[in-house]
Amino acid sequence: MKKIILLCLALLLALFSVFACTGDNSETSSEPPAESETSQTSSEASANTSSGESGNSSSSIPTVSNPDESNETPSIPEESSDAPAESQIGPLTKPYADILAGSQRMLKTTVSKTVGGDAAPYTTAAYFNGSLIYVETEESGVISRMLLDGDAVYIIDTDNKIAIIVDAAAAGVELPQLYNGAITMTDSGTTELFGREYEYESYTDETGKDFEFFFSGGVLERYRTYDESVSDTIVNTVEISSDISNAMFEIPDDYTVTDTR
Repeated sequence: MKKIILLCLALLLALFSVFACTGDNSETSSEPPAESETSQTSSEASANTSSGESGNSSSSIPTVSNPDESNETPSIPEESSDAPAESQIGPLTKPYADILAGSQRMLKTTVSKTVGGDAAPYTTAAYFNGSLIYVETEESGVISRMLLDGDAVYIIDTDNKIAIIVDAAAAGVELPQLYNGAITMTDSGTTELFGREYEYESYTDETGKDFEFFFSGGVLERYRTYDESVSDTIVNTVEISSDISNAMFEIPDDYTVTDTR
């Protein structure tokens, strides 16, 4: 009887063990093995990348970079190794350019001016002494004289010994001017002008104006340029000198001076 009881207990323990093993295997097989954290992260990243590329290729608008907003540093062009051209004054013009650069000088030009269908010489002589400028104009034998002192212009009547002061803006004085700033010689040689042979030197100034000086025996006689105001080429007779008198920059004591400003 005791053996039978022990045998029954052993049989019950065996059955219990079988049922226990069956339950564990059932739970284990119902859930898929868990991925490692590293493997899962890689899979998610791969999935996101794939879905992003797929979305961009089908529906999303491609991003176009703005050149103005680029972080790239713009390339700086290399400086030319060629040195800038230096101003050059020819040997014939040099002494006259030196005079015009001084504070005391005279510039006289004569041009043919057409009035009423007839051509007549029009001469302007400007004498400079620092800030003072004495100007004489001659047209058809009539001579006008003015003294410019800052904003004041003295209109001088030598016959009646009168000087009338007017505002410079109202006087409308036009001074002869051959060029502006530094000049550079572009050509030189000999040529014929008005039936005479001249040596010439061609120049351009800082404003891009082109002009020519003509010399006879080394003496400056002519000046030629294109005048935009009349849309034509003009030729002036030119005289430049540093020989001036200080007396022409003074109003004589016996003159009557009237200020009309």
